[in-house]
Amino acid sequence: MGKQYGTVNAENVVKKSLVAFLLVVCCFQVSALSVKVEKLYPNQALISWSVVDGTAHYDVYVDNIPVVRLGGKSLSCVVGGNADPLLSNHAYKIIVAARDGSDKNLDAAQISITTGSWSGSYVWDNPTDNNNKGRCIHLRYDVDDVSGGQMIIKSELPELGLQVVSPMPVSDVWTGYDDSSAAVYRANGLMFNTTNTKPSKFKVSAVEQDAKGIHIEVKTKAVGLTFTTDSYYQFIINDQGKKACVFWTTGSGLASTGIFKNPEKGTDGKFFLLEE
Repeated sequence: MGKQYGTVNAENVVKKSLVAFLLVVCCFQVSALSVKVEKLYPNQALISWSVVDGTAHYDVYVDNIPVVRLGGKSLSCVVGGNADPLLSNHAYKIIVAARDGSDKNLDAAQISITTGSWSGSYVWDNPTDNNNKGRCIHLRYDVDDVSGGQMIIKSELPELGLQVVSPMPVSDVWTGYDDSSAAVYRANGLMFNTTNTKPSKFKVSAVEQDAKGIHIEVKTKAVGLTFTTDSYYQFIINDQGKKACVFWTTGSGLASTGIFKNPEKGTDGKFFLLEE
């Protein structure tokens, strides 16, 4: 994408860039530089801009924070992305400033964007015969990406249909595995449990959400021991420009070897569900 602002002199770069940005805004009320959005996704935006003669580099800001410096021949960049995503359903202000080799401001322009939503249905169909004894043939997640709130994910579970699997209520109280309130936990767990071990109780110890997705930590008691599993729902844009939900689970102790993972080669055990 271009030269990122590093950590060694980040403070000086930020201060200098912000001062320069304020000068640019004041000096270029009417701008010859034009900026537009080429593509907009929930976690990133492809922007482009017009040529400014004499430009040595273009500086790109998001909400007044410098994010990248590009050479004078560059006329586009991606803001955000899978590795360092923007928030979905979120308004941002993007500025592009043209500067010469002495860091003199030549021109600048500003646009406002609102990122898209992850809401939709995501599916994965197992193309192999390795399906955890027929329990993991098809995955479907219906996502409600609530603006400014916690994302809601429903999973299509055997005999139960679509049920909320995230967010699960966080609690310090253990729930019995056979309790009626544990129906969703049991159905969801059976899809990925490759062992014959039956848990005795469980509790959801943490649910965290950020721009990348959701992390759920569950503690489970079985055969007199306590295990921890961590499940992740990460949202990305794939190489074809489609929205995808990447799901995987890791575990401690017995759980580390008893979790069914994606058997497809090249997936590192993660399930890639594409939006329908």
